[in-house]
Amino acid sequence: MRLQLRNRPRGNTVIDPSLADRTEDHPDAVALCHCLLLANSCPACDPKTLTMVEDKVKMSCKNSPIPSSPPTISVGALSRRSGIAVSAIHFYERQGLLHSTRNAANHRRYSRASLRVLAIIKAGQRAGIPLTEIRQALRPALTGTALDQQEWQRISETWRDDLDRRIRTLELVRDRLGGCIRCGCLSHELCQMFNPGDEAAAEGPGAAGLEPGADR
Repeated sequence: MRLQLRNRPRGNTVIDPSLADRTEDHPDAVALCHCLLLANSCPACDPKTLTMVEDKVKMSCKNSPIPSSPPTISVGALSRRSGIAVSAIHFYERQGLLHSTRNAANHRRYSRASLRVLAIIKAGQRAGIPLTEIRQALRPALTGTALDQQEWQRISETWRDDLDRRIRTLELVRDRLGGCIRCGCLSHELCQMFNPGDEAAAEGPGAAGLEPGADR
């Protein structure tokens, strides 16, 4: 519940308008704010009463722990923060890559840990990694529960070999695409030098020049 406290002087008393922001997550302080508003609107209220109630509101805010962030966020907030469309978030959830709960209004709610999962999904897809492999790698993180550094490190180490292999393949394609890759096309001007008469066919199917460990 959000209260709009206006900076309305009564006598020498000025109500602090910042209390609305500071009491939003504190039920006890919200109740006191109701008292403060009622007192402020009462023509017979003594300014000392206003000061006393406002002091109680401030003390309630001071003694109540203010959460650094809400425990869950809506799909709209998740979309805005991650830069991923709501439709894509729903698709990832259907694919088992995200986990949500339902609030009393039957709206989907996501933990903030989902932001990290979405960031990794987005980066993985950009690198051409299939969703099935991303889901397999991130399986411990797909319950919606935040993982600590050691758990993320274990995921990283599990996925590292596959990512390193992909990187080596991409580097090979980048470095050799301009030359003869011994695929059997014999259309490149260097084919006669590196694969005369398609000698590479004896090595098996595919482009031998793009296989890891292949000579130039």
